[in-house]
Amino acid sequence: MLTRCYKAELSKLVRSKSILIAIAVMIVLLIFMSILSAVLNDIQIDIDEANGMGLGMLDPSQYDAAIEILEEQLASLEDETRFIDQRGQIEANIAIIKYLRDNDLKPSDVSIPSVGGLDFAISASGYLNMSINVIMQIVMFYAVIMMSGIFAGEYRDGTLKMQILRPNSRSQIFTAKWLAVMTVSVALMLIGVLIASIYSAIAFKFGAREVLLIVANSSVFTVHESVFVLMSLVFAIVGVFAMTMFSSFMSVISNFNRAGSMTLPIVVLLFGDLAMYLLQVAYLGILDFSSNVYLMNFFMLNSISLPHMSLYSAIPVLLLYIAAFMTTSYLIFNKKEC
Repeated sequence: MLTRCYKAELSKLVRSKSILIAIAVMIVLLIFMSILSAVLNDIQIDIDEANGMGLGMLDPSQYDAAIEILEEQLASLEDETRFIDQRGQIEANIAIIKYLRDNDLKPSDVSIPSVGGLDFAISASGYLNMSINVIMQIVMFYAVIMMSGIFAGEYRDGTLKMQILRPNSRSQIFTAKWLAVMTVSVALMLIGVLIASIYSAIAFKFGAREVLLIVANSSVFTVHESVFVLMSLVFAIVGVFAMTMFSSFMSVISNFNRAGSMTLPIVVLLFGDLAMYLLQVAYLGILDFSSNVYLMNFFMLNSISLPHMSLYSAIPVLLLYIAAFMTTSYLIFNKKEC
């Protein structure tokens, strides 16, 4: 019974124009990124700037002096402010320089990803990571709109009531709708990553450098570019999973009001970081949903500007959010009069 419901929901999504619009927008943005990447690469962008945070300007002979200066800055810091994790940023730079020194590496030997950095113009991993972030945003918007449509839209036009009157359990209907949206969302993401990978293989020497990652401002390690890209993709899918659950939750608690079911998820996507600062709910890195959705940021240099935020708290917190959204959505949907 679930399979039949799922196939019906999937068929509706595949036939809709929304999926074509999402693919078109994705292709246009990827083309723009490719052009921008090529232009920056043609003007021989300095790897110092691309690696960000001044690390690229260091010569191996300067490592010890740089560590000493940073440690002095760390010792002189006053109590950390509420919103800027200066201590964590300095600790991250010290950890990376020590890793480069201990492994006899130059900054140019590895790719050091940073949020908003220019590494997408000089390396396959940087370009693909940026592409996956762009694709993830598009897919999340698509998922929110589709979740709203298959719940609030079908409630408004009476289709949902007809489905419930058939010999299908409410749980099966809910699961089939969510699975259909997730299937199309993941397919969209894979299409986008495939397109970006083709350009990356042509424009860059894939696998030429290791990617340097840092966790909790202290644990530094390197992975192959393919592993880094796979991590980015997996975490992006987890983010979409969380956003679809959030959207279904908003649909049922807004009494299947389409505007109400879309407003908050879209605000989170557009202004998540701004809202985080204004509402002051992310101080412990526990209560903010929008930051935790972008798990890959926790591996990048200086990407987390809030004190105490860490991958180790982000993953369980995100799982708790997902479980809460899922449980609440099922309970309310099973009791809702349609």
